[in-house]
Amino acid sequence: MGRRTVFILLVGAVLSCSSAAFSKNLPDVVKFLPKGDLGDGIKSMGVPEHYVGRKLFDYMDGGAELYLAYGFEDLGVCEYSAGKNTLRAALYKMGSPREAYGIYSQSARGKSAGLPGPSSQSSKMISFFRGRYYVRVLVVKGSDDPHDAMGLLAKKVWEALPGQALVPSMMKQLPKGAIKGTSRFLTHPDVTQNIWMDGEGKVLMTKGATAVTASYPGGDDDIQLTIAQYPTSADAVAACKALGDKLDLDARESSGKCEAVGKTPDDVFAAISTKGAVLRWASGAADAEGAKAWLAKIN
Repeated sequence: MGRRTVFILLVGAVLSCSSAAFSKNLPDVVKFLPKGDLGDGIKSMGVPEHYVGRKLFDYMDGGAELYLAYGFEDLGVCEYSAGKNTLRAALYKMGSPREAYGIYSQSARGKSAGLPGPSSQSSKMISFFRGRYYVRVLVVKGSDDPHDAMGLLAKKVWEALPGQALVPSMMKQLPKGAIKGTSRFLTHPDVTQNIWMDGEGKVLMTKGATAVTASYPGGDDDIQLTIAQYPTSADAVAACKALGDKLDLDARESSGKCEAVGKTPDDVFAAISTKGAVLRWASGAADAEGAKAWLAKIN
């Protein structure tokens, strides 16, 4: 158990989420959580929890590896009473603002929660990011309609956080029309495991690479479009060749560029090409011409 975790738990007898005492000594992820009476019947309660590094495994049953791959540092958790509901705010400090967006992109579903920056709201959760911080506001238990209470708590957390909520510019290189909830920002091979089950992400995400990917409606199969950025053009060509081998495509290099097109083991067609330090990849088409046409849609 980390030193900070021990500190938070030991002061539990005198420090609750509703107390401002000792606030100067608290880690950011606890200090930024709203305290006291937030209005509309919402009040903080209980003892704040703090998890550092790999102690995240003690908080969640599964999925901690994904957070660690996005540079997770520590987590602050506080619960709130809201009528007949109990809410929880979980504030994750990630490695950088881009990694905070990255972990947000992995689970962004549903409609906007109406915050000043990108947000996602489902029946029992609101998620958003700001600066280096990723936030989940959850319904733990209760029978009241939770939406207004979740929205107010999310707004209070948003207002407490520093920084901006900037979407990485790479996301704009993907064409519009992506299937909602499929857009991802990728920074490490370990964040690709739930996207490509056969290890394509491992060969795509070589050291220093970042990538964006999303799926599009394309007839019988969804079309997946991916862009990867590498430190050098040689790195992009090497990744193209490795990805071609993984997909049983004949990846050919000419004049410093790499291209491949053909049928993959999944019985769909894919196309890959590089230009400078950028790799483009389209997969899921019904034929080679379709794959090349989808590839051309990528900026």
